[in-house]
Amino acid sequence: MSLADEFRQAQLDVCAELRRETSYNPSRFEQGIRDATGDQAVAFTRRLIVNGGVGATGFWRMRKLGRRHQTIEAQVVDPHWGELFDQHTIEAAQWRLNLPDQE
Repeated sequence: MSLADEFRQAQLDVCAELRRETSYNPSRFEQGIRDATGDQAVAFTRRLIVNGGVGATGFWRMRKLGRRHQTIEAQVVDPHWGELFDQHTIEAAQWRLNLPDQE
Protein backbone atom coordinates (compact mmCIF):
# COMPACT_ATOMS: atom_id res chain seq x y z
CA MET A 1 0.00 0.00 0.00
CA SER A 2 1.40 3.40 -0.95
CA LEU A 3 1.67 6.27 1.52
CA ALA A 4 -1.12 8.07 -0.37
CA ASP A 5 -3.36 5.02 0.02
CA GLU A 6 -2.53 4.89 3.74
CA PHE A 7 -3.42 8.58 4.00
CA ARG A 8 -6.76 7.99 2.31
CA GLN A 9 -7.59 5.13 4.67
CA ALA A 10 -6.51 7.15 7.71
CA GLN A 11 -8.92 9.93 6.71
CA LEU A 12 -11.77 7.45 6.28
CA ASP A 13 -10.95 6.07 9.73
CA VAL A 14 -11.11 9.58 11.22
CA CYS A 15 -14.52 10.09 9.61
CA ALA A 16 -15.81 6.84 11.12
CA GLU A 17 -14.42 7.77 14.53
CA LEU A 18 -16.05 11.20 14.41
CA ARG A 19 -19.43 9.68 13.58
CA ARG A 20 -19.09 7.17 16.44
CA GLU A 21 -17.81 9.56 19.08
CA THR A 22 -19.30 12.97 18.27
CA SER A 23 -22.35 14.61 16.78
CA TYR A 24 -20.35 15.56 13.68
CA ASN A 25 -20.85 13.65 10.43
CA PRO A 26 -18.23 14.79 7.89
CA SER A 27 -20.26 13.41 4.99
CA ARG A 28 -19.05 15.79 2.23
CA PHE A 29 -15.40 15.33 3.13
CA GLU A 30 -15.83 11.58 3.48
CA GLN A 31 -17.51 11.30 0.09
CA GLY A 32 -14.66 13.21 -1.54
CA ILE A 33 -12.14 10.83 0.01
CA ARG A 34 -14.15 7.64 -0.43
CA ASP A 35 -14.60 8.19 -4.17
CA ALA A 36 -10.87 8.77 -4.69
CA THR A 37 -7.69 6.77 -5.08
CA GLY A 38 -4.92 7.56 -2.63
CA ASP A 39 -3.31 10.09 -4.98
CA GLN A 40 -6.69 11.67 -5.70
CA ALA A 41 -7.43 11.88 -1.95
CA VAL A 42 -4.16 13.74 -1.44
CA ALA A 43 -5.00 16.14 -4.29
CA PHE A 44 -8.51 16.65 -2.86
CA THR A 45 -6.97 17.46 0.52
CA ARG A 46 -4.52 19.93 -1.05
CA ARG A 47 -7.40 21.76 -2.71
CA LEU A 48 -9.34 21.92 0.56
CA ILE A 49 -6.39 23.36 2.44
CA VAL A 50 -5.23 25.86 -0.16
CA ASN A 51 -8.70 26.99 -1.28
CA GLY A 52 -10.62 26.52 1.97
CA GLY A 53 -9.77 29.85 3.55
CA VAL A 54 -10.74 30.79 7.08
CA GLY A 55 -14.42 29.86 6.76
CA ALA A 56 -14.11 26.09 6.32
CA THR A 57 -17.11 24.80 8.26
CA GLY A 58 -15.77 21.33 9.10
CA PHE A 59 -12.52 22.77 10.40
CA TRP A 60 -14.30 25.07 12.86
CA ARG A 61 -16.81 22.42 13.86
CA MET A 62 -14.06 19.95 14.72
CA ARG A 63 -12.15 22.58 16.70
CA LYS A 64 -15.30 23.39 18.64
CA LEU A 65 -15.68 19.68 19.44
CA GLY A 66 -12.10 19.57 20.77
CA ARG A 67 -10.93 17.53 17.78
CA ARG A 68 -8.28 19.90 16.42
CA HIS A 69 -5.87 16.94 16.24
CA GLN A 70 -8.21 15.21 13.76
CA THR A 71 -8.64 18.12 11.38
CA ILE A 72 -7.29 17.64 7.90
CA GLU A 73 -4.96 20.55 8.67
CA ALA A 74 -3.42 18.60 11.56
CA GLN A 75 -3.01 15.60 9.30
CA VAL A 76 -1.24 17.67 6.64
CA VAL A 77 1.34 19.03 9.10
CA ASP A 78 1.96 15.57 10.61
CA PRO A 79 5.51 14.58 9.56
CA HIS A 80 4.28 11.06 8.77
CA TRP A 81 2.42 12.44 5.74
CA GLY A 82 4.97 15.17 4.95
CA GLU A 83 6.18 13.82 1.63
CA LEU A 84 2.63 13.92 0.26
CA PHE A 85 2.27 17.71 0.54
CA ASP A 86 4.23 20.63 -0.80
CA GLN A 87 5.52 23.40 1.46
CA HIS A 88 2.74 25.80 0.41
CA THR A 89 0.05 23.33 1.51
CA ILE A 90 1.79 22.60 4.80
CA GLU A 91 2.18 26.31 5.54
CA ALA A 92 -1.49 26.97 4.72
CA ALA A 93 -2.54 24.14 7.05
CA GLN A 94 -0.27 25.44 9.83
CA TRP A 95 -1.64 28.96 9.39
CA ARG A 96 -5.19 27.70 9.83
CA LEU A 97 -4.24 25.63 12.89
CA ASN A 98 -2.73 28.76 14.45
CA LEU A 99 -5.89 30.85 14.03
CA PRO A 100 -7.51 31.83 17.32
CA ASP A 101 -10.71 29.99 18.25
CA GLN A 102 -13.95 31.56 17.09
CA GLU A 103 -16.25 32.82 19.78
